[in-house]
Amino acid sequence: MTAGAAESASADVLHLPQAGRVQMVVSTRARHLRLIVQSKKTIEAILPVGYPRQKAVAFIQSKEKWIYKQLHKLQTCPPQGLVGSSDIEQLHKKADFLAVRLAQLAQQIGLAYSGVRIGFQKTKWGSCSGQNRIHLNVAIAFLPAHLRDYVLLHELVHIQIKNHSPRFWTALDRHVDGQSRALAKELRRYRPARPPG
Repeated sequence: MTAGAAESASADVLHLPQAGRVQMVVSTRARHLRLIVQSKKTIEAILPVGYPRQKAVAFIQSKEKWIYKQLHKLQTCPPQGLVGSSDIEQLHKKADFLAVRLAQLAQQIGLAYSGVRIGFQKTKWGSCSGQNRIHLNVAIAFLPAHLRDYVLLHELVHIQIKNHSPRFWTALDRHVDGQSRALAKELRRYRPARPPG
């Protein structure tokens, strides 16, 4: 879990006839335009600073068939370890639950994030961008409750401290009864690529 790419607050939305809504986000760390498709509600085009909007729109429009195919794959090929439409429905419910729980914890500790995206990542539990946008792996919802909250609090503390310095762990300790290192060690027994259990 590391602080992710710093993204500017600049965002624009493009609507495609077949694929739907694509959010164009300017990132200060992006070197090339890239597309991210995680769900029908989460299609993003990450643009380098200064990338011409007209050129970005033309590129995205040219990739509409590819985006549509990716959405179809997401609907027909669930994440590793999950099969069937009931599992997909369960993932959506888990994602909604994570969003609610993140908001609850943020309110409790007095930290505000600019947005949240929940998807399925192979190597990370979560990340926090330079603009305090939190990305979460839906597999977090399958963790034991104390580890689930630990991961969410970990990313929330990154709003204040964008690294894993001693200062970060001290700040996190305040919210987990001084157990941040022990919880981090326990979390290593689980793999983010597949929901535990």
